[in-house]
Amino acid sequence: DFRRFSSQSYVAYLRRQLDLLRAHAVADQRITHNLMGFGVGEVDYAALTAGLDFVSWDNYPAGWPGTTWTHTALAADAMRGFKPPRVWVMEQQVGPLGWEYVRSPRRGQVRLFTYQAIAHGADTVVFFRWRTARFGTEQHWYGILDADGVVGRRYRDVERLAAELDELALLADAVPDAEVAVLHDYDSRFALQIQPANAALAHEATVHRWYAALRRLGVGADVVPAGRDISRYRLVVVPSMPIVDEHVAAQLSAYVEGGGTLVVGPRAGVRDVTGAIPNRRMPSGLVELLGVEVVEIASGDVSAGLQGGLTGTFDGWFEELAVVDATSLATYADGDFADGAAVSERRVGGGTAVYVGGAAGEELLGSLFRTLCARAEITVHDVPGDVEVLCLRSGDERFLMVLNHGEEERRVNLATGETIALPKFDVTFVRR
Repeated sequence: DFRRFSSQSYVAYLRRQLDLLRAHAVADQRITHNLMGFGVGEVDYAALTAGLDFVSWDNYPAGWPGTTWTHTALAADAMRGFKPPRVWVMEQQVGPLGWEYVRSPRRGQVRLFTYQAIAHGADTVVFFRWRTARFGTEQHWYGILDADGVVGRRYRDVERLAAELDELALLADAVPDAEVAVLHDYDSRFALQIQPANAALAHEATVHRWYAALRRLGVGADVVPAGRDISRYRLVVVPSMPIVDEHVAAQLSAYVEGGGTLVVGPRAGVRDVTGAIPNRRMPSGLVELLGVEVVEIASGDVSAGLQGGLTGTFDGWFEELAVVDATSLATYADGDFADGAAVSERRVGGGTAVYVGGAAGEELLGSLFRTLCARAEITVHDVPGDVEVLCLRSGDERFLMVLNHGEEERRVNLATGETIALPKFDVTFVRR
């Protein structure tokens, strides 16, 4: 409740500013506010952006330790998901940056980062900054020009990139073309900031792990706030949603009955909107849809191997499932829950509802999503882990953008039949 109240206070303050600005704005003026990517968990961005004319955000891919291309991609898709189909990047990294520790992008990465932002729906990319500041806390956030104002390499790199983009007519109206949705929810996020129960269940890391598993298969994914329309997607995944209200539960049921494939992660429905434990069977609100009940949990620095139709492990957290009206996609290979259901599925109407009874590792998620994408006729690409493939559409035309985030040339075999040798930090397009 306190976290929700704090978030609502920020939202109310922004709306107050919007009301003041709109009283003086002319008809063709639009209002935005730059967000800070998926990593910010203090404010409900879905509520914050409701009154904006369009969403913008700040993109610093080489600024933080441990950041991979999938983290940046998740941030971009999450920001676009609040007001699709397009966003602005209000601050795009153009040089070294940091406070006590300065980190520099490699040669060619600023071009790569810009193409990645465009591929994820950026209509405008604004570089931060024009000239490096001589004063203040961001003296080491280098701009297109150094503090002396002399034209150098970064200026010439941006100049070449701008000229290159001017020649790419196919990008003018292109938007991401995703068949999968990743649902997230800020009440659930607030709840797990207080008691995640196990580090393996941390909300941001869990959403990223599921999203990254899809993206490493070359599958496009929209990142969608809970409650938005999901009817057009072939596959919807819900990695981390301990709070499932009645509206969302009804929406998920209707989606599956209408022919969609739904995948729900562990600990779904274990809290109500005030953080209390519901006086119902778990996963609360979804038992009938999923056809299973959670009857016991195991938590600690442990792993559980799986057997059957999927490969991989649960790490840190896993659940004993009572199958009420479902079948097993995979069972436990060992431990206290040996031979019991670990991943279940239930056919409902024209669709399928899947429950993942533990904190799934990368191998297991890859195995699961590859299986479900094949059923749903969603194309996957067997590409190296540091190669990103995105499907975009412009009018009736669809094409792939392929980005090599690796530090060596990569050979890319696409499902479309093309084989590409892509130099490090380079980008190419494949028409479909």
